[in-house]
Amino acid sequence: MKSSMDRLEFLDYLVARTDRPPSFMDSITDEHFRNVALRQLEDARHQVLTADTAVRSFMLQSFIDDKNGILSEPRVTERLFKNILGDQYDNPVVRELFEAYLKEIPDSEKKVVLSFIYSSFADSGTKSQVSLKTILEAMGPLGIKAGQFLRTSGRLSKAQQNDLEEFFSNALPRHRPGMYSDFSRVFGESLGPIASVRESVGSGSINYGARADFQMPSGASRQAVVRFRKEGVIGQIQNENRNWERVATRLSKSGNQDVRSLAQTLNEARLAAMDTLKLGGIELDLGYERRMYSIAKEAYEASTDPNTGLRIEVVQPMDDLQALVPAEYQDSVSIYEYIENEKFRSLPDAQRKAIAQQIVGAELDAMFKRGVFDPDGHVGNWLIDIKNNRLVRIDYAQIRRTDPAEMAKMKDLLNTLFIPRPDQSDLTKIVRNLDAMLELPAEAHVGENEKIRMLEKIVRRTDFPGFADPHQRLFMIRNEMEKMLSDSVGRSVTIPIKENGRAVLSSLGRLLYFRDEMEESDFFKLFAKHMDLPAARIIRQLSSPTNVVKIVAKETYSRIRERVRQLPQTLTNAVGAATDTCSKIYEALRGL
Repeated sequence: MKSSMDRLEFLDYLVARTDRPPSFMDSITDEHFRNVALRQLEDARHQVLTADTAVRSFMLQSFIDDKNGILSEPRVTERLFKNILGDQYDNPVVRELFEAYLKEIPDSEKKVVLSFIYSSFADSGTKSQVSLKTILEAMGPLGIKAGQFLRTSGRLSKAQQNDLEEFFSNALPRHRPGMYSDFSRVFGESLGPIASVRESVGSGSINYGARADFQMPSGASRQAVVRFRKEGVIGQIQNENRNWERVATRLSKSGNQDVRSLAQTLNEARLAAMDTLKLGGIELDLGYERRMYSIAKEAYEASTDPNTGLRIEVVQPMDDLQALVPAEYQDSVSIYEYIENEKFRSLPDAQRKAIAQQIVGAELDAMFKRGVFDPDGHVGNWLIDIKNNRLVRIDYAQIRRTDPAEMAKMKDLLNTLFIPRPDQSDLTKIVRNLDAMLELPAEAHVGENEKIRMLEKIVRRTDFPGFADPHQRLFMIRNEMEKMLSDSVGRSVTIPIKENGRAVLSSLGRLLYFRDEMEESDFFKLFAKHMDLPAARIIRQLSSPTNVVKIVAKETYSRIRERVRQLPQTLTNAVGAATDTCSKIYEALRGL
C-alpha cells in the first residue's frame, strides 16, 4: 500500500463494503505471488468479519491515522466521510453535526470513533452508508441524547427517524458476556440468588436493564428487571460534555438556519442533561429513583382511559429483592418488576394514536396541573402492558416538584408564545413571565417598556419561529435579547435558561415524537386541552383570510429560506403544506 487511497480501498474490502480486492493488487503480475497475496487478503478479511466490534475497531485504527493514514490526506478523508454518510452527506444537519464533532475531539479519539463507525459495515448488511444510529452511538452518551432530540426535530427523513427509533429504548445495548460480568460482579461468581440471566430489556445512554430469574428461599422463582449503571460512564460524560459544548458553539456559526437551530436545541439538551448527570447528579444515583416512587405515582397514576382501555401506573421497585444487592452497589444497581409489553410501533394505527394521545395528556397534566413531572417522557419510558390493561411509566429519575406560582408563570408564558401574532398585551405578558424560565442578569433589569420594545423587534423578524414551536420562539427571544443587551453595555451578556425551565422545554421536546402519530390538529388540540391555551384568540387570528396569508408566510419562511434557489416549486409546496397545517389547526380549535 503506497497511498491513503490504497488504505481506504483495503478498509472497504476488509469490512465487506466491497467484494472487489483493492486496486493495488493489480500491480502484482506474478500469478503465484498474486494468488498468495489474495489468500492472505481473504484471511485478513475473515479475521475482521469474525471479530467482535471492539477488536475489529482496534484492527482498523492504524489505517485511519492522521499522520500517515487516511486522515493525513484531505481528499481521501472526504471520501471516507462520504462512504460513511452516503445519502446523508447531502443533509447539512447530519453532515455538519458529524464533521463538527470530529473537529472538536482530540486526534487520538478521532481515529477510535471513525474505526468504530467504519467497522459497522461488517454487521450492517448494507454497503451504501453507515446508519445514523451507529454514528451517534460512537459519539458517546451525549451523542445518544443528541439522537433522541434529532429524532423529534423534524429535520430528518422518515427513514432516518426510523433509524433512530431504538435510541429511546435500546441504545448501545449490553452484550451477553458483559451482562454476565455485571451480574457476577454484583452477586458473586456463582450469581448468588440469580437462577438465570435472560435478555436485555432496554438500554439508554447511562443505564441498561436485564431480565433475570431470582430463586427465593421458599423455592419459588420470581422474574425481575435488574438495572445497572454502565461502567465508566461518569468519566465519559464529563469528557463528552466538554466536546459537545464546543460542537454546539461550532454549529451555531453555520450558514444554515436549520443547523443553527439544531445547535441551540442540542446545547439546551446538553445543559438539561448535565443538570442531572454532573458529578453527584441524581440520574447517576439509581437509589434516588427508587426513593422517588411515591412522588412518581402522584405525578402519573390515572384511572382507565375510555379511548384506550388502559390505566396509568408507575413501575415499582422490588424492595425485598433490592435487599439482596450489596451495600456498595445500592446506588448503581436497582431491581424493578418485570413488565411484559408491546412495542409501540407494532400496534395498529388507531390504537397507537389513542395511546400517543393518552401519553401526551399524562405528561402535560403532570407538568401543568399536578406540578410534579419527569422531563424524560419519551416513548421508551412508557411500557404498554396490554395483558394487564395498563400503561406503565418507567425511568423517572429526574422527577421534580415545581412551585405552583412558578409553573403557572411558565404555562402562561408558553401559552402566550402559542399566539400566532402576539399584540402589545401579549408582549407585556411575555415580559412579565420571562423570569419564570430565564435567569435574567443585572444587565437585563431594564424597564418593562424597554423590554417590550426589544420584543417588538424580535417578533417582527421574518425568521421568528412559527406559533406551533413556542420553545423555538423562546430560544430566539433569549438569543436576540442577549445580543441587544451586549451591544448596549459593551460586553458579553448571557441569559441562561433556569433548571426547571430547561426541564419543561426538554419534556415538550420529547413529546414532539408523538406528533407523527396523529393529525397536526389533534396534536394541537391536546395542548389546548391540557395547557388551557387561549383557543378563542387563536381562532380569531386564524379565521381571517388576510391573517391566514400572513401566518402562512410567517410559518413557511424559515423552512424555505435555505432553499430559495429552488423556487418556484419549493415555495409552492411549502406554502401549500403550511396552509394545510393552519387549516387543520383552525378546524381543531373550532371544535374545542
